[in-house]
Amino acid sequence: MQPELAIIATDFLKDFVNDSMKEINWDGKYTIYSYNTFKDIPEIYKSIPERVQGIVTSGSFPAQVINHSFPESEKIIRPFNNDDAGLYKLFLQILYHNRNIEMNRIYADLLDIGKINIYEYLLGKRKSDISIFIANEIEKMSLDQLLNAEEEYARKHLELWKNGEIDVSITRFSSIMHQLQDSNLPIYFAYPSLSYVEYVCLATAQEVTIKNLRENQPSAILVNPAIEKDAEDMEKRQKALLRAVNRFSNVMQIDYLVQKEYLGCEILTNRKTVETITDGFSICKLQAFLKSKLDFDVHIGYGIGATLYQARINAVDANREASLSLSSSSCLINEKDELIFSLKGLQPFVISRNISEPVKKLSKISGLSTLTIQKVFSVAKTMEGHKITSEEMSHKLAITQRSANRFLSSLKNCGLAEVVEQRQSTTKGRPILVYKIFVDKLDSL
Repeated sequence: MQPELAIIATDFLKDFVNDSMKEINWDGKYTIYSYNTFKDIPEIYKSIPERVQGIVTSGSFPAQVINHSFPESEKIIRPFNNDDAGLYKLFLQILYHNRNIEMNRIYADLLDIGKINIYEYLLGKRKSDISIFIANEIEKMSLDQLLNAEEEYARKHLELWKNGEIDVSITRFSSIMHQLQDSNLPIYFAYPSLSYVEYVCLATAQEVTIKNLRENQPSAILVNPAIEKDAEDMEKRQKALLRAVNRFSNVMQIDYLVQKEYLGCEILTNRKTVETITDGFSICKLQAFLKSKLDFDVHIGYGIGATLYQARINAVDANREASLSLSSSSCLINEKDELIFSLKGLQPFVISRNISEPVKKLSKISGLSTLTIQKVFSVAKTMEGHKITSEEMSHKLAITQRSANRFLSSLKNCGLAEVVEQRQSTTKGRPILVYKIFVDKLDSL
């Protein structure tokens, strides 16, 4: 059974859409939402139920109006434009009914949009399908240009006809068909081919299915107090932590299962909830909330996996990485075994736990762990000119400055870093050394 679709089209296209869905034996539910002009699209989009995640529009113009009006939309939006099969069929139909017509006496607004010469088009001198070419051109338009396109092209059709410059018109705007027909203009609508409509609907449904599966990937969150004291104190902390975690669920209006774990607690949920809590894997809202409610630091590990078992293992490993910091910290390991070790609203640092041979080799040479090397290089890549001080690295990795100095000195001794500048300290201590890390040299080891 296919997921439910919303199809945004004009009344002119209703019968075509319904007939097409019957022809392709569509076994999913769909609803047609009718518009008169592109200016109706935003309100129509708002009326589509939240449960409907797939939207098919009658062309790229309505799709781009939605993208401009709702840039944060997470729904899958795909247009069915005009494909070559449908357009060639239409030209044959026109030539059959107008045997003596000259090709330059035909105006096709869809070719005009892409500034495509009609002769070059019919001779097949383009490399890409017209649907792709025109969609790319429409993507460049502003919202005002999109909303005014119907009136602009309707006016152009009529002016060319009244001035005797054309004998026949072709339009891809179903919303202006009745207006052009009422003006006695010989007008044809460029319907897409049935196979193209089927492809767009199937592709939209497939993306929705993949999105739903991805959002519901098993996920686990392990939260532990950062400092261990006597057992009695830890028991009190665990109770306070459980209360705060449940309170966070109410505040965020999200559902998850909370259960006690040794010293802390485990949250079982899905990927979509984790994305909400971490604002797209960039900042840990749970960490910030707990910091405001508790008088002790916590370490948080997020795990996402193809199975719940993998998610829980990843959460344990991520929590362990978080516990290596000096204070409260949050880390995440996803289903690709990638570690995101900074959820502080800064640029996230993502490293693969599948260690490359150059990293393994540098680990042996430098004495640093493979994970430390990847962390240092990930941070260096975010710095201008790949330059960094031990203080900056200490702050970004939440480690002591002594450890940061050791990391940088090891890389310098291996020829993968050098001191390029000395800054005067605000105190009377030693000058601050600025290191340049040669991130591009790592792969050459």
